[in-house]
Amino acid sequence: MGAPVAIVCSLEGDGLVSYPDQRRTTLEWEMAVQSVGAVLQTLFLLAHERGIGSCWMAAPMYCPDIVRQTLSLPDSYAPQALALLGYPAGSGKIRPRRSLDAVVDFR
Repeated sequence: MGAPVAIVCSLEGDGLVSYPDQRRTTLEWEMAVQSVGAVLQTLFLLAHERGIGSCWMAAPMYCPDIVRQTLSLPDSYAPQALALLGYPAGSGKIRPRRSLDAVVDFR
């Protein structure tokens, strides 16, 4: 609640390809959603490099109407994530990394 920077990431369909079939139109939207994740990952890596802590929250996806209303965003915006950034007050919790074999299936 006390992060000095909060970034709401939203999608807007303008510029996405609209295909004659629903399947490809849906896939176009899904690619845009994946792009939000790629942008956030890059932002968080850059923040970490500079000693800035980050937190990704998916809460805006669960209450898009409230987010749009609170921030006076157009109805065409689809809130996807909330990125919190700030200098950490402490070292934080360091979690041990799992082995590669535990997270990758090499079939």
